[in-house]
Amino acid sequence: MKTPEGRQCLRQLTVEPPYLLVGYAIALSEAPFHDLLLRRICWEMSGIPCHWCDAIPCHRTVEDEVLPKAANLLMASKLIEAIIPAVVSSLAGAWSDRAGSRKPLIIIPLTGYVLKFALLAVFMSIPTLPVECFLISSLPLAFSGGWTTFAGAVISVIGDETGEDGSQRTSRLGLLPAFYFMGFLPGSLSSSVTLNTLGNTGVFLLASGACFLALLIALCTVSGTYATSTGDEGRHESGLVKDVLQTLLKKRSNGQKIYLILSILSNGSSTMVSNGESNLYYMHGRKEFGWEIIDFILYRSVTNGLQMMGAIFAVSILSHKMKIADAPLAIFSYLGSSVGSIIMAFASTTWMMYCGSAISLLQGAASPVMRSIMSRSVPHDELGRAFTLSTSFEALAPVAAQPLYTYLFRKTLISFPGAFFMLSSVMFSLALMFSCIIHGTHKWHSRSERKSLLPREDSTSKLPD
Repeated sequence: MKTPEGRQCLRQLTVEPPYLLVGYAIALSEAPFHDLLLRRICWEMSGIPCHWCDAIPCHRTVEDEVLPKAANLLMASKLIEAIIPAVVSSLAGAWSDRAGSRKPLIIIPLTGYVLKFALLAVFMSIPTLPVECFLISSLPLAFSGGWTTFAGAVISVIGDETGEDGSQRTSRLGLLPAFYFMGFLPGSLSSSVTLNTLGNTGVFLLASGACFLALLIALCTVSGTYATSTGDEGRHESGLVKDVLQTLLKKRSNGQKIYLILSILSNGSSTMVSNGESNLYYMHGRKEFGWEIIDFILYRSVTNGLQMMGAIFAVSILSHKMKIADAPLAIFSYLGSSVGSIIMAFASTTWMMYCGSAISLLQGAASPVMRSIMSRSVPHDELGRAFTLSTSFEALAPVAAQPLYTYLFRKTLISFPGAFFMLSSVMFSLALMFSCIIHGTHKWHSRSERKSLLPREDSTSKLPD
């Protein structure tokens, strides 16, 4: 039987279930989509037997021909789903603050996900369709705002629902990655089984169904009005752009402008690391340690699990119980992540990779902590602009990170294959420096405020007896 406290906690989960379901759909479809792309490209090439295309890893010469085109198409898809949503998200965040509603910023991107996976399922039923047409499936998601707008709206809703309760806000933001992982892990582990059972069409229909369920849940649980309306719902688009820039550049008291800018930069730095490393883990592990696919899946599952536990530990114990402030939590997180990256750079055995991941335990707590700082740096009616500005900046990180990390990996493949982990350490060190500045600035302003409250002794006034 559920306790009243348990029922109250469940009622607070408004945006977390849709967040979990989207994570499941993304993980479920990712590997099958890559596999489908490789085989479709292979089928379109003349002179290659079809049965070779169904077993590409066994034919290295065919794989060498297919991979470059697949990489270009994947990059094009990522650019479509990054650049357009970055613009849409910034304008949508400003609109939501003015209109007094976050709900459309959740409903519309979820509709985009439903359409994307449904289109992929339809395209699968047309064997003669050119592989470039698969990029069309990215357009509904991109113009709906995609993950950038959806994540920004989810964070804004949590900020609205927690109000002035900073501890509860940090807790819910800290647990948000855990919800995503709870959807992502089952989707990832079951993708190959689902593919073998249902085929590519079935996988994409299942992913579309999961997003449709997320859409229905959001319609029922997310309130229509959270933000404070300013009465300018119909303001021109140029006014929205001005609002976004003003949110970042306007003068603020007590160092809040510094907190906002540095927290956005910190999240951007850590996002560059996660995006830059994502395509290199397997190649590095295969070259250095002879990893097979199962070794890679095990390592990534353990790593993501550690980060989930680290995020839960940070918000439930360090923040909620021990009352450690957000900036020191971010400092611990980035320091551990930087040291962990150095260990992985010089790792000579698989267990050293696990050791580096264990030291980076609190890495998953950094982003929600920084967003908590962000939420306290702006007035309540600017939350949407601040969060979508941050997620837009993070959405553009892959555009710079993936070419940079790939270039470094290729140049150091023979001499120092783990060099890209050193780049990650540098990025985490930058975020660490930003966190230290936030912490130092906060301490300085706190001391200044305390001094200003002390009574002054002069010729006309004395301290009370």
